[in-house]
Amino acid sequence: MLTKCVDWQSIWLNCRAKGTDRWFKRLATVQRIVDINRTDDSPVRVAVLDTGIDSSHPEFVNETKDDGRIKDWKGFPFDPLHDKRGHGTYVASVILRSAPRTALYIARVSDDSGKLDAANDYEAAANVPNLSIALLTSKGD
Repeated sequence: MLTKCVDWQSIWLNCRAKGTDRWFKRLATVQRIVDINRTDDSPVRVAVLDTGIDSSHPEFVNETKDDGRIKDWKGFPFDPLHDKRGHGTYVASVILRSAPRTALYIARVSDDSGKLDAANDYEAAANVPNLSIALLTSKGD
């Protein structure tokens, strides 16, 4: 009797991915309704202060060009287009997928290990009136 090995983690991840795809499809319907009633065509400006983005990610290949929705990027002092942790890449891709009329500004404020340098003046660099940053640290930090 042969026993088939089941990779439950892959099944679970596949179900989550399908659920996410369904959510984005429903959101697209809402966005069409919003667009019908929209009176202002100017994009909403969003600054992502995180680990930067991976500019080679398929979601960003065209978005960093002159006519793309990622309008500018800066590192403090790290390269903003080489996200080694993936968090900033994920956040920016969700924003671009869920808010198509967004002008995105990327600021990489953490190093490759995800730590912030307190000497960086990233709040002033973003030039926003209200900035909220949530940090997760391991015990003992």
